[in-house]
Amino acid sequence: MRAAVPSMTSLRRAGGTVLIVDDSPDHRLLGRRRLVDAGWDVKVAATADEALDALDGVDLVLLDYRLPGMSGIDALREIRRRNGPSVVMVTGMGSEGVAVEAIRAGAIDYITKDGTYLEDLPHDVERAWRHHDVQRRAAQLQRLAMLVTATSDRDRQHTLIAIVEGACDVLRADACTLQVMHPEGLRTDAAAGDPTLTALDLRDAARSALARQDNEPVGLPLLVDAAADLDAGELATDRLLVPIRSGDGEAIGALALLTSEAVAYHLDELALARTFAAYAGIALANLRRLELEQQLVAELQHVLDARRDFVAHVSHELRTPLTCIEGFAHTLLTHGASLQEEERRLFLTKIGDHGRALHELVESLLDFAAVEAGRTTVAPVVLDLAEEVDSIIDGLAPLLGGRSIEVDVAPGCVHADPALLRRAITCLLYTSPSPRDRQK
Repeated sequence: MRAAVPSMTSLRRAGGTVLIVDDSPDHRLLGRRRLVDAGWDVKVAATADEALDALDGVDLVLLDYRLPGMSGIDALREIRRRNGPSVVMVTGMGSEGVAVEAIRAGAIDYITKDGTYLEDLPHDVERAWRHHDVQRRAAQLQRLAMLVTATSDRDRQHTLIAIVEGACDVLRADACTLQVMHPEGLRTDAAAGDPTLTALDLRDAARSALARQDNEPVGLPLLVDAAADLDAGELATDRLLVPIRSGDGEAIGALALLTSEAVAYHLDELALARTFAAYAGIALANLRRLELEQQLVAELQHVLDARRDFVAHVSHELRTPLTCIEGFAHTLLTHGASLQEEERRLFLTKIGDHGRALHELVESLLDFAAVEAGRTTVAPVVLDLAEEVDSIIDGLAPLLGGRSIEVDVAPGCVHADPALLRRAITCLLYTSPSPRDRQK
């Protein structure tokens, strides 16, 4: 539930310090008074030298074209050389040549001292300030983008905090929340700024913004009509929702820019908000990809561990029958003449048993490899199960060492692959304990 917005006569607008450089005392006085009444901090200077000494803390310079001593153009070049504030050239000569010269020298705008000069001055200064401010914040955004998108060595929470804190700074918000899409829906994953504002539940507003299928910021309606204070293209709100989408248009979430009073967002600022959201989308997509990579690496490590354990187990299972075969064969070769016939037959039986166990283990490994590679084919046919089992037992009788095998199979037909059925029953017969084993 939103708190009521108090009645207002104007919207919050950005401001700064303006330096008026003019050799006319009247123009300095009247210009200063006009801008102070409009809410600006104002300094004045009569010459270029005075202006260059007064640049500290100045955001915008109104520089007269004609000055005693150093000309306005020369002063402009010196200000640019010092990486000083933005400059608007002012002149009583409505010459296009002067305008072109000033813009080439680095001025961001040009004002003519005509009959409406003082009346339009606050509006002209605000337009120039906005240009200056958006450029400054765009440069700040570029630096921030390098931070929030470089997720390879940053954990998720640090990246999310960098996004919301950067949004408060670059987009001039008192608070910011980041609504991120999860399988269960939107969730506030990070917040910065005024806690009374970040506590607001804006998930429904974020869902509405994302439902528009575009990237345009959406301002929640104000409870007070402030449209009279807006310029063309501005959006007034104290709750601005900016959709965040991936490169392919998937809804990732939304940024909620929150202010304690209504703010007039100009087209340039809305474009800046969209750009910031695009960088946030890159950062969130990078986080998702990094988390997926980490998950895949963990799963791969699990597979490698399982494969290592499997190889170790198989090696042990292979070594056991091989060691036994080697041991019994060595004994027969070296001591066969001194052994009783019954002992020799026992040793040969043991060699045969371990050889069959080894054969079945190799067959199982081949089956496993075929299944893993997707090469296993099944050709089921209709079989009489009882007849098939009897046939398999009869075929294996010479290898069963006289063991009595009884298999109780209910009469009936089944769909089965004969080869796979034979292999499965053979494995069961070989691994079932003999009467002698059971006695042990």
